[in-house]
Amino acid sequence: MDHENYVIESGNFNKAGIGNLEVGVSTKQSVIKILGEPKIKNTISETEDVWIYKHRQGSHKKTRILVVFGFNKRYFGKEQSVSLIFKEGILTKYSIDD
Repeated sequence: MDHENYVIESGNFNKAGIGNLEVGVSTKQSVIKILGEPKIKNTISETEDVWIYKHRQGSHKKTRILVVFGFNKRYFGKEQSVSLIFKEGILTKYSIDD
């Protein structure tokens, strides 16, 4: 088998900016300035939205199983996600999942 390991750090938000979020104060625009664009945007209702940010740090292991099936990639490391709930454009709640 052919193994190839490589370290990755990827994501779509500035982890250091999480501490700058203010429930009841932060707007969607201010969150984008702090964290960047979210990976996922979902609408809960006419007035509520959920945004999800993800960050990974670790390594991938690429293993050649069969030429017919190509490569199998497995992720080893830490993944963090942050979920934010907005009501009428204002941050009402956020949670961090380590």
